[in-house]
Formats: sequence, structure tokens, C-alpha cells
Amino acid sequence: MLLILYVLGIICFFINFYFLKERTKKNILELISSYIFLFPIGFGGLSFCVKNLFYPYNTASALYIEPNIFFQFQIGISFLSFSILSILCFFIKMKYFWMASIIGNSIFYFGTFFLLVKTLIFEKYFYFIDIYPYFFHLLLSPLILIFFYIWILKIKHFES
Repeated sequence: MLLILYVLGIICFFINFYFLKERTKKNILELISSYIFLFPIGFGGLSFCVKNLFYPYNTASALYIEPNIFFQFQIGISFLSFSILSILCFFIKMKYFWMASIIGNSIFYFGTFFLLVKTLIFEKYFYFIDIYPYFFHLLLSPLILIFFYIWILKIKHFES
């Protein structure tokens, strides 16, 4: 699912890039960042929200954790809030709104990543291949967004 969302984001980026009139580094980086916000983080977060809210037992068994309805409800609502924030970032391209969204998403995703690492280490679930796409999504998406945002800020600083 996540790989499909990343590929869909890349395809939409190239379609939009083809029709882009002004191809500066800043415009290209903002375009890539907005599609990363929209597809893997926005729509991916909505899918994680649905999984945690409506199918908590299936989600818990897929992640090899004990089912806890209250905890999974909190995680589902967190995914919902951050995914809506990320989808709004696609439409609202203000500097501080993006910064707040990146900080909030990064803290949430890194926290979830470290919780998953702790679970993998202490519960010794190293051989389950279905966890690893989720694992890399939680680590790489915030790092990519932070990198692109810093790069956009540096380009804006040198242009002004």
C-alpha cells in the first residue's frame, strides 16, 4: 500500500512537472514535498487511521502486538489529525504552516518508529517481512520532508 502511494506521488509529480511553467529548484522541491505530504503521509495516514479505528484486532495481529482498543483508538485519531494536516499542506503553501506540519508529523512518526523498534527488539520479531515497509515509511518520510524543507529555505534565503 505504501509503495503504491509513493509511486502514485512520483507519477503525479512528473505529470505536474511536465506542465510546470517556471522550473526553478524552489518550485520543484515544493512540488515534490507537496506530493509527499499528499500521498504517502496524507492518504497513508488515513489508511492507518481506518485500520486502527475500524479493524483494531487485525491491525494488532499484523503488527504482532497485543490488541488494545483504547491505545489503537488514540493512534487512529492521531493518524487522522496528522493526515488531514498533511493533506491541507498540499493546498496551503505557507512557510510556517509547512514547518508546523513537518515538526508535528516528524515527532509523531519518529515516536511511532522508535516504539516499533522497541517492540521488534524486546519481542524479537525480526523475521516478519510485512512490518518493514511500515518501518521504513516511518523513518524516511519525515527525513525526506525535513531535508526538502531545509533545502527550500536555503534557496529562498539565497534568492532574497
